[in-house]
Amino acid sequence: MDDVPFRRSAGRRNEREGIRVDLTRHCLAHGRLRLPYALRDRVPEGVLSARDAVADVDLPLEASGGELFGLRPLFERHALRPNDAILVRIDEAGAVHVAPAPAARAAAGGDDRPLDAADPAREARLRGAPEASAAPTE
Repeated sequence: MDDVPFRRSAGRRNEREGIRVDLTRHCLAHGRLRLPYALRDRVPEGVLSARDAVADVDLPLEASGGELFGLRPLFERHALRPNDAILVRIDEAGAVHVAPAPAARAAAGGDDRPLDAADPAREARLRGAPEASAAPTE
């Protein structure tokens, strides 16, 4: 049997852009994230400086126990939300670079549910007319 670990990596990888790490509400609330297996051996333990590739500023971080702490300023600067991601890239010199990767979202106020052809209010919604939900009272 091979002695290759069962989980070789986690996170979506693009060597040029970095490894994509999806963000949860927990990550955003606490300003930290759990490093995927693909990054755990590459990010050195302890205090380090990461470069925000978009804002072109340094970000002091701490790596400990497979987690990366100190990301709250990055999350707030780029208004990241749950299901957004960050790209983490480590260059040849060992410098850490982070960049926001917001998720694609539907336009605000849009209703992307399919229309039911049998719905009597469908035509009113398509015309933009108000729906008559009940008979008028006198």
